[in-house]
Amino acid sequence: MRQFRFARRFKRYGVTFLLAALHLSAASAVSAEPLPADLAQLDHLHAWRLTLPVPSRKGRAWADEIGFPELARFTAPPWFLTAASGDGVVFRANAGGTRTSNNTRFARSELREMNSLWEGEKLVRYETASWDLADNLERRMFIRQAITAVPLNKPQVTVGQIHNARDDVVMIKFEGDSPGHLSKRGALQVRLNNAKDTYVIDPAYEIGQTFTVEIIAQAGKVSVLYNGKPTIVRDTPIRIETAGCYWKAGMYIQSSTGNRSTYKTPFEDEAPDAYGEVVIHELRLTTSPGLAGVR
Repeated sequence: MRQFRFARRFKRYGVTFLLAALHLSAASAVSAEPLPADLAQLDHLHAWRLTLPVPSRKGRAWADEIGFPELARFTAPPWFLTAASGDGVVFRANAGGTRTSNNTRFARSELREMNSLWEGEKLVRYETASWDLADNLERRMFIRQAITAVPLNKPQVTVGQIHNARDDVVMIKFEGDSPGHLSKRGALQVRLNNAKDTYVIDPAYEIGQTFTVEIIAQAGKVSVLYNGKPTIVRDTPIRIETAGCYWKAGMYIQSSTGNRSTYKTPFEDEAPDAYGEVVIHELRLTTSPGLAGVR
């Protein structure tokens, strides 16, 4: 019988992390609490790979990644776990967390789209997704979620993306209205073309409020529905590279311990344990032919 084994402690930026190797015994796999991949409303996470804001257990310098089959029985409180309500998954990333590379300033607890093929419960293909936003397939990502925490000094988080091989093509971003204080509300934005274009879709989003967002990508253009209604982002052209795209969902904190000291932004450095958090209650990807557009 495989045992529940714990890996060594890691200390980064004054924060100690305890990583679970999560090799479950048959007995421990049966739990009264559902695991994140148990939730049908997130399609059992079959189309995703997880990145956590903690060091890799495989000896690499960057953030840990968890894919299938391990993800099927994986949980890592407080970064990735089933919500207390049992109907969602908590994603948390801290300002002092481990990054994925030198190309980003920030940590994440985030899902990355994978090309997966399942025959019943058997996984027969699992590889990184990569598609061209300029083709005529209509691709949609629907998320029902609630942002439940943002960092103090730079209260900004990203909670949904289309990314290409290098840049952010589309970002769903929240910016709190009280930097340096506890932000309880702020602007929910859509940012396009590596954040060169910003569209506010809710100027007064309140922390903890559940909302839906649906991103529709097709033929080199993007539309966004917010709470089921069209927004100002409707058939908006993408002007940067459209090849090599993939979906992302979860928490990508936009603040770090080096806001001012390292990156020379106007925001004060964040405490290492300051965090952003989102609870995803529903997550769905669809791809279809034709030119359905926004309905």
